[in-house]
Amino acid sequence: MADSADQADEINDAMVRARLKTAENVTANLKIYVNETGFCWECSAPVPDKRRWCSPECRKAAEEKL
Repeated sequence: MADSADQADEINDAMVRARLKTAENVTANLKIYVNETGFCWECSAPVPDKRRWCSPECRKAAEEKL
């Protein structure tokens, strides 16, 4: 017979599994766009490594527009 601590562990494990499954579903449908232009998508400054934005400020400004 399981005590209350064992029952709590089982509930916690089930919740963690459910959250992981949800996260897997979200990331499976997530589209990541690569910046092939070489320029910041917000201010058009040159960017290295196919980054989308040149700075955290530009990223934040773009996110606020969504």
